[in-house]
Amino acid sequence: MQRFNVRAAFLLLLCLILLAPAAVPADEAAVQELTDACRFELSGKHPGAIGMLKNKYLDASVAFDAGEWVRLSWTDQVAPRAVCVQWVPMPEGITFVQFDSEGRELSSEPVPQYYDTALTVQDGAAAVELRAGGAGMEIGRLRVFGGGRLPEPFHAWEPLPERLDYLVIATHPDDDVLFMGAVIPIYGMERGYRGTVAYVTASSRKRISEAGSGAWTMGARYYPPFLGYDDIPMNYRDRYEKNFQLKDVTLGIVRLLRRCRPLVVFSHDTRGEYGHWQHRRVSASVSEAVRLCADPTYDPESAAQYGTWTVQKCYLHLYAETAAGHQFAARIVRRQDRAAGRARGVREASVAADRPPLGAERQGR
Repeated sequence: MQRFNVRAAFLLLLCLILLAPAAVPADEAAVQELTDACRFELSGKHPGAIGMLKNKYLDASVAFDAGEWVRLSWTDQVAPRAVCVQWVPMPEGITFVQFDSEGRELSSEPVPQYYDTALTVQDGAAAVELRAGGAGMEIGRLRVFGGGRLPEPFHAWEPLPERLDYLVIATHPDDDVLFMGAVIPIYGMERGYRGTVAYVTASSRKRISEAGSGAWTMGARYYPPFLGYDDIPMNYRDRYEKNFQLKDVTLGIVRLLRRCRPLVVFSHDTRGEYGHWQHRRVSASVSEAVRLCADPTYDPESAAQYGTWTVQKCYLHLYAETAAGHQFAARIVRRQDRAAGRARGVREASVAADRPPLGAERQGR
């Protein structure tokens, strides 16, 4: 077997996945964009703001105050199936309302809290509105599509279940692929465990969309949580480290664990893989948060909102101690023993020895 370092191996694997032709049914192979066939109305905004909503580069956005709205309507010759919105920031308290051709309300529902949201247009609808809640709303791009498979970054995400079997915690988008890329395809896709990835930082709105599509490609079907901390390059650590303190990151991860309630957690090498200081800090924060999330005296606010939670197992990636290699033409063989799991580059941390491995016990299934 030829051996590669971890980064090179996973980059090659990701390229193979992304370049492989997808088997898409003929009726889903193309989607018709209908944005320009719809009429836009914006409350309290200059008409020029409509062009900003159609901006494809996400380098501008339109902000709406509480109670303001965006309305889209179309003629009988247009048949939209989805209204797709890229939000800046995450939507909160926004309502999606649909109307028939007589102006009667057909439905009203809350907008899911996804940065990239696909909202289904029901049969008989002739217009829709997005209404801002008390926190207002900010839209980076608004598009309308007919039938067919929606383009990235819009995916049919499922709501988080009451608890997860596993959660991958990555510092940056792409760290989950480079250092823990086998977890979701094997445990999620092959073995049917419920899980997703959480991203601690992100450097731009565009990278958030890319992270969601990357997680979907690997097999995640629950929308990834984004914790919203700053992505701080290594050469800017001295200037901005105050924005990424251990106690603050630990608090954010405790709240994440209490909300998602995973049985098993995967995260970074204690030495930060190639030495990235934010990777090291996330690794330390995860180990501490696994202990603290079961303590009702730590952050009583999230304990009251979500309850405390006991993570059964925490695995940290081993970067320097194990080289990763794979014969890409060979079939991936399932291995159940824990020794094989350790050889793939993970190690158990801060867990009682008598607790079963992932797959031996699946509570709440």
